[in-house]
Amino acid sequence: MCPVNAMGLRSFRLTMENGVRVVRLVHTNAMMLCFDRPDLEAARSYLDQKTGVYFLQNENRLYIGMSDTLFQRLNNHLNDQYAAYWARTWVFLTSDNILTSDEAKELERKFADLIREGGRFELCTQRVSYPNLHMDYRISADIYFRDFCLLTQAIYAEILLPQSREPVQAPPPAVEPVPQETQHSLGEFYNPTFRRLCAFSLFAGPKQPAASWRNLLVALCEEMIRRGHDLSALPPTVLRPQPFPMGTAQKTLSNGLYLNVNLSAQSVLDHCHKILAAYRYPDTQVRYWTK
Repeated sequence: MCPVNAMGLRSFRLTMENGVRVVRLVHTNAMMLCFDRPDLEAARSYLDQKTGVYFLQNENRLYIGMSDTLFQRLNNHLNDQYAAYWARTWVFLTSDNILTSDEAKELERKFADLIREGGRFELCTQRVSYPNLHMDYRISADIYFRDFCLLTQAIYAEILLPQSREPVQAPPPAVEPVPQETQHSLGEFYNPTFRRLCAFSLFAGPKQPAASWRNLLVALCEEMIRRGHDLSALPPTVLRPQPFPMGTAQKTLSNGLYLNVNLSAQSVLDHCHKILAAYRYPDTQVRYWTK
């Protein structure tokens, strides 16, 4: 059982730098990093020679691992068989790096059991068991586990919550309700996790249907090119003149640059905001509809 809902209110400290979200639980040493695969290098200072547990997420697939050298392990995953599971990264560690390998092993097991029980993700991790761990490590790991679960609340992440269970169904109504589209602008706070992009509109233009979140970023980039902008606001992990490594989802823009589209919904919105801010366009120039 995830202890998140059983806890009272706690204070969080949330910062973001170069695409890396850093969440800290006040008055503890527990911290969580959340970033997209292209931003691994930007997270290096937090991860180098550190011990912790990490998730590699892509849509509804999840891989869980632990390491005493987090950056090196994640860097190795860029080219191994788990790269296909990796779009979003979640890392749980301590600010003072006193988390031990044994505690991390116990946390890896507890996270895997929680995710497997919740049924929200296809877990691409074999069952792990460390029966010889000392009881002291199990007790301290329980405290870290509680704190790490709380950290996911700070950014309204649903990664540790169980899949919604359907209640016992009464006889279905004659007409099933149709999910309604909701409209948003880029300037408002909105959590797009587990939301599907239906359509978008740029610069008061017509409403355009969309099959995925990447369609929004590609369309905005092309509009900026049409307006004579060079898109230098995007980092080289997202836009560059040479192709990205094989296996990376990418799109060739009309100006010949390559756009990395292996991004989460939140990262798409963040990069769209960067583009508009760099060329002094108001966020209200981008509207989008989700279900």
